Amino acid sequence: MKIAINTLSEDPQSPSGALGYYINLIREISRVGKDNTFYLFVSRANQNLFGPYEENNVKKILFPFSNERQKYRVLTEHFLFAPALRKYDIDVLNTGVAPLYCPCKLVITMKTMHAYTNPNELPFSTLLYRRLIYPWTIKKADAIISNSKSHAKDLKKYLNVPNNKIKLVYEAIDHSIFFPIKDKTVFDPELSSFGLKRPFILFVSSLWPYKNAETLVDAYAMFKQQCPKYMLVIVGFARERNYLMKLKERASKHSISESVVFTGGVPHTILAKFYQTASVFVYPSLYETFGLTILEAMACGCPVITSNVSSMPEIAGGAAVLFDPRNTEKLNQKLRKVLSDEKIKEIITNKGLKRASEFTWEKTAKKTLEAFLN
Repeated sequence: MKIAINTLSEDPQSPSGALGYYINLIREISRVGKDNTFYLFVSRANQNLFGPYEENNVKKILFPFSNERQKYRVLTEHFLFAPALRKYDIDVLNTGVAPLYCPCKLVITMKTMHAYTNPNELPFSTLLYRRLIYPWTIKKADAIISNSKSHAKDLKKYLNVPNNKIKLVYEAIDHSIFFPIKDKTVFDPELSSFGLKRPFILFVSSLWPYKNAETLVDAYAMFKQQCPKYMLVIVGFARERNYLMKLKERASKHSISESVVFTGGVPHTILAKFYQTASVFVYPSLYETFGLTILEAMACGCPVITSNVSSMPEIAGGAAVLFDPRNTEKLNQKLRKVLSDEKIKEIITNKGLKRASEFTWEKTAKKTLEAFLN
């Protein structure tokens, strides 16, 4: 089979978690599906992110733009994909939304539901486009890959997707990058360069309002009054500059600015060092279709506190401390409980390591290939 995978939805200069998804999936699926040929739809900007590969069954088809030029990327998907699919005689197209015309089997990987779950956080043009294109996508798709049961439930709720179209495929983590270290008290020089001088609480995510980092800032301000030795580190690209400013202003209002570090986005190799060294990882998001950072933290031996809503309890699988993400005092209590009791930390850490080990890219690739071929 000839299978095309669209990678143009990612801005290579400001990547989201989806970029790591495509990089890892393509590496593994080319191996487990070596009897097939995979055509990557790439751009001038992102083509170097993919490969080289062990197998010789991966080919690249170059398009002018990826998400660094979003409007042109959208036009590319709707008007340039069909000729390319016919030219290369593609059997299956895997992409995020249905193009206006698709001459082959269409398998959709729909990674977000923000147009329905967080509509106020999207620009009007983006919201309108997604509200128009998603129903069309559901109608035209032969299969839809969902990365959690929670996400599948939302697909049915908001878009009335029939059960027989939904293929549940959990995502995974790269265990060669995310793994535990023995001594968490020794700061790597690269972490010290960010101004870290003492134990820290960690948050990792692109900075969107629905990630709810303000609840963590507020809870940390309360926690710091009793445990001043801890810093708070917030890692992630600022998707909305106003939201980043809001978080910094909140820290200033609490008089904790000197103890809160905003790193911006960092490469995965550096990100792993933050997880490996942090005393606890806190993820107070209000909505996730999956929640990859939960597993990354667990794989690095970092105890996790996360929200009790949407997909997060499902992905945590009983290996994290859960709380109501709108309750600042509850988060403060959870922080005190975890960071004051080494036995609890050890139990959560060990459960997390076991849980994270269940998510591998080989499993993800095999299940994804099934969705493509069946």
